[in-house]
This record gives sequence, C-alpha cells and structure tokens, in this order.
Amino acid sequence: MTKVNEQRGRVHVELDESLYPTPWQARVQVFHISEIHRYGCRCQECAKPGRDIYRFRAEQERMRDEEQP
Repeated sequence: MTKVNEQRGRVHVELDESLYPTPWQARVQVFHISEIHRYGCRCQECAKPGRDIYRFRAEQERMRDEEQP
C-alpha cells in the first residue's frame, strides 16, 4: 500500500510485477477501502479457487519448505 485517503475511502496500492499480461497500464492503482480484503479472507468471493493469490502463494511456499529435507 502506498497511500491511504481515509476521507475519500481510497487506497493507492502498488501491485507486484506480473509475468503475465495485465489489463492495467500502471502498477499503482486506486481502490476503495471496501474493495480490499484482509489476508486469509473467507468471504464468498475470496473463497472461490484462485481468488486469494496471497494465500495461494503462502501455501505453495509452505509446501516447498516441507518437501525440502
């Protein structure tokens, strides 16, 4: 997160670089505070497979660590 404007309910977020084509031009995007969910959110939208990329990455890293002796 790069900047929060609480009066307007806006958050400026710098997105990670992607290996795949993205629909946005700039990595810094503006979201409304209500659009950002906490890590590990289990709401109906976040519970869909592939929606919580951070949870996915953390689980992948944990599995890699468990596989290494």
